[in-house]
Amino acid sequence: MKPKLNILKSTNRNLEGLLLNENNIELIEALLLKYFQEFMDIEAEKRKGKLDFGPKLSNRELKEVFPSIKADVDDFLGLTNIPTPRFGYHSFFKSGGKINFSLPIISGCTAASFLDVVNQLLSKNAYLFTRSFFSDLFITGVGIASYYHVNKSQNQCYFYPLSNNITLLKDERAELIPAPAHEYTHYIQEYVGWKFPWFKGFNKNKRTCLAEGHAMGVENYLARTYAEREKNPAFLYNSTRYSFYSLASVYYWICNELNIKKRNISLSGIPERPSDHTKGRVLFLINETKYGPQIYSDILKGKFELK
Repeated sequence: MKPKLNILKSTNRNLEGLLLNENNIELIEALLLKYFQEFMDIEAEKRKGKLDFGPKLSNRELKEVFPSIKADVDDFLGLTNIPTPRFGYHSFFKSGGKINFSLPIISGCTAASFLDVVNQLLSKNAYLFTRSFFSDLFITGVGIASYYHVNKSQNQCYFYPLSNNITLLKDERAELIPAPAHEYTHYIQEYVGWKFPWFKGFNKNKRTCLAEGHAMGVENYLARTYAEREKNPAFLYNSTRYSFYSLASVYYWICNELNIKKRNISLSGIPERPSDHTKGRVLFLINETKYGPQIYSDILKGKFELK
């Protein structure tokens, strides 16, 4: 399956242009009030201790539940015969259920290079400006950056496109289950041809809005599916909260950018500059409201363009 080229050209800047439209304001305001009320209802239940988030799933339980999550996502997106990716909980030397041999190697090289740098600095005969010193300093820097990445990924779920691994954060059942749907959707995006650069820091044509908005929509669908299936609103807690905050942040941003007077809505603590993830979530939510949930399947197959 190959997506249309215009889908792959849906850069963040292009999609921002779709959001920055005065015609979106009325619908965003309606969605904002809808999700605010829904979140407040769920939050009230949580404060009363009536939400059942369930226990944290063990590795064995995660392996048992993942196939059903995958089946729900495949069915929602109208896909068949998608291979199952590697998946698992994060640990320091393991990601996506697969041992990561690069981390102990990086650790050893970093420690050795750092000690060599310290030794040269303390030595009376230190050759501070030799190639060896700067090589050791470079390796130490790379190692520290790698540690930062590992540390950061310990606090979030992640899909690694280079190895096709899905790494998950251990959490209570109702909060955990929607997360694999999000990361599995990223895996599907890569599988069907949405080739995103694995290193996005300096890429001018980033498509974070497209990828994250699509994955968040699928995650939200799975959260609602489980909430209805098990009659448990705890599954909706995170997705409803994030949808509300996303809508509020984008609402602020559009009104400020287009100099539109905001409605009297309490938006304290909401960032006025939304992230690319947030913009993508709202853009897909607008399109889902207008054209139906089939957009998540159709956009993968090149049958739908965001508007």
